[in-house]
Amino acid sequence: MLSTFRSIALSVMQKYAEFSLEAAPSKPYPFDVEVLPTRDDLVDMWLPLERERTAPLRSGTDTMARTCKLHGDTVFLKCIDLTTSSTANKTDFVAKLKEMKALRHKNIVEVHGVSLVVYSTTLCAAMEFMVQGSVLNVIYNKKTELSTKQMWAMCLDIAEGLAYLHTDAKRAHGSLCTMHVLVNAAGICKLNVQAIVKAHVSVDAYGVMEMAYRAPETLHGHLALDLTARQAADMYALGVVFLQIFSRSQPYAQIYAEHGYVRGDLRIAEAKATGGLAPFATPTTWPADVASVLTRCLATEASARPSITEVVGIVSAQFA
Repeated sequence: MLSTFRSIALSVMQKYAEFSLEAAPSKPYPFDVEVLPTRDDLVDMWLPLERERTAPLRSGTDTMARTCKLHGDTVFLKCIDLTTSSTANKTDFVAKLKEMKALRHKNIVEVHGVSLVVYSTTLCAAMEFMVQGSVLNVIYNKKTELSTKQMWAMCLDIAEGLAYLHTDAKRAHGSLCTMHVLVNAAGICKLNVQAIVKAHVSVDAYGVMEMAYRAPETLHGHLALDLTARQAADMYALGVVFLQIFSRSQPYAQIYAEHGYVRGDLRIAEAKATGGLAPFATPTTWPADVASVLTRCLATEASARPSITEVVGIVSAQFA
């Protein structure tokens, strides 16, 4: 009797298992190489790069940064290894890709699309290749001659890219600095779209060359600031960037020379609370009206800083 009951129970369980498998087929893995090109959220931006030869980017230490050709032009590839990355990291990569793709402006690095490369083991976002590297590289290269007009053109490019973020995209940059602005072969400056969508951490880092661009109010709880406050913090960073372009040197150079980068950042953070320490002297070549507006970018009180619209207007006037 007991054996008969067990036999019936096992038979019922087997039938139930078979029914469950038939009724609920497994969903395809969204990062399978056969699935990726057909995904609804990726199909419209898919690029034919699977058979293109790629090469590691010569500068930098990012092993997932490569280059290849797209329609005869060199493009930059930001990659993720599908064979070693977690599903969470792959999901985040695609989310950031779509966020970057949505930002479209002549002064923001363009994302062309997405593809598989390296024998379909690697998913990549293809972007404009900015051959001259960062603004920091350009202004520190003493062999590169920059006229006053060229420097104002660089400032205007950066300001117009930031204006798009503030007014059209309704967002803040959050980490604007000369390292996060790139320059193409024609000398046009564009905000690095990767830096715009990068997640911002709540813990302050010292010695990483970013303290000079931080507004005083961001030194304690940047993530707690609302959009208006974060945009005001962008204006502070913009003021430092403009001054650095014209000085072609490091902000707070003397402090860093005396104390090193970590202690130097600590000294700068302390001094920013009082507003008694400027990263650079105001260039004597700046007209008085320009200097008046742009030096307000460094105001300790966020509400005293100019809007991006005002800055674009005053810089544009230099070409009138």
